[in-house]
Amino acid sequence: MPTIKNVCVFCGSNHGYDPQFLEQTNALGTYLAHHDHPVVYGGGKEGLMGAIATSTMAAGGQVIGIIPTFLREMGLAKDDVTTFIETATMDERKDEMLRQSDAFIVLPGGFGTFEEFTTMLSWSQINVHQKPIALFNIDHYFDDLVAMGRLQI
Repeated sequence: MPTIKNVCVFCGSNHGYDPQFLEQTNALGTYLAHHDHPVVYGGGKEGLMGAIATSTMAAGGQVIGIIPTFLREMGLAKDDVTTFIETATMDERKDEMLRQSDAFIVLPGGFGTFEEFTTMLSWSQINVHQKPIALFNIDHYFDDLVAMGRLQI
């Protein structure tokens, strides 16, 4: 297995309904920083996205934020990260996240997080990449998704 350096974290632009989401996101950012894994993420300043960037940098880690221009223009960007990359579209953002990352961790989030996860998962199935993908199942958030994955279609 190739060496894992940069870890992409997919997560919500809100904090969610469970205080554990924020607590565990901050713990993950600290852990990744302390183990010299730069974080690649969606470039947002709000919610769990903002938390993963802030906690990683507070622990001395590096953060690569990737955001489309239209979201930056809406004032949603956290551009005070180590490296800030602006893309033209959401699809270009995912392409850049794939290029910048050696592995993926999916935290609780909404439809955008789910879409990023399923894109990377389907791309791995068709050999666009063979990078590890992990669900961080905080307070059983992904239990139903894991159960659905056990279905034989």
